Amino acid sequence: MSGRLKVCTMRKVADNYTAEIIITIVVLVMLLTSCSSEPPRHELYYELSVHEKEVYNSLSAKERENINKNKYIYQLRNALGDASYEMNTNSK
Repeated sequence: MSGRLKVCTMRKVADNYTAEIIITIVVLVMLLTSCSSEPPRHELYYELSVHEKEVYNSLSAKERENINKNKYIYQLRNALGDASYEMNTNSK
């Protein structure tokens, strides 16, 4: 009887281990896919002022994608200034 119990217990341990691996894989896939929906930050993001970063972070994914086409910091700041102006005029 103890031999059967040992086999049954080992089978349960193996099933639990398999379930944990499956759950871990599902969680990792969910995390990876949820992060990919946002376009990456512009490479010059860390050179922006606090206010400019707030404007940049408030943009939608499509707006951010357009802003990210700017290659130089002055272009990026100009585009963010335009976006800030549009946000202020639309809120009034």
